Amino acid sequence: MSMELEKIIKFLTNIRNQLLESLNIKESIIQQLKADFEETKSIIREIDTFINANSIISSDKLIDTEEFLKLKSKKKIENVDVTKKVYFKDTNNLLAMIKYNGSQMEIYFPNPDILKLTSSEERYLCYIIEPLLKIKNAEPNLNLKIENKNEKNFITKLLIQNIYNIESAEEIFKSIENLKEINF
Repeated sequence: MSMELEKIIKFLTNIRNQLLESLNIKESIIQQLKADFEETKSIIREIDTFINANSIISSDKLIDTEEFLKLKSKKKIENVDVTKKVYFKDTNNLLAMIKYNGSQMEIYFPNPDILKLTSSEERYLCYIIEPLLKIKNAEPNLNLKIENKNEKNFITKLLIQNIYNIESAEEIFKSIENLKEINF
């Protein structure tokens, strides 16, 4: 082997080693980026779970809705179909299931014997009627109906019609959610 050929092989070997080292560094960076990516996705899922549990609008629709509300906060909301669940404090029993479609809200009380809500008691007046009276200014055509009662005359379903802005829907949701703070 000639001296010139040896120099070329040595030179190419050095370049190869540098390229391998660079490749290893890049692979390490890619692995770290993948780990960071997965951690960020996990955090986003946790945030979505929190938003979905605490907002009448699901997290995937929230950004578009916020933008919409900035532009037209007093306009009617369309194409909304949201279901929220509220549980009794310190139990896994379902207190209420709330369905909102952009104009009406159906509130189901699947455990009426635990809740014991009647139209003549203070909790109904404080947590249902009083908040609705405040919303009535923004929603003048708002209408409340007691759709169903069980055999003990406990309310099992309410229907609230003519709720057209999201702020009103959020207020109703909060008032129903406040029921869970009461000790039964």
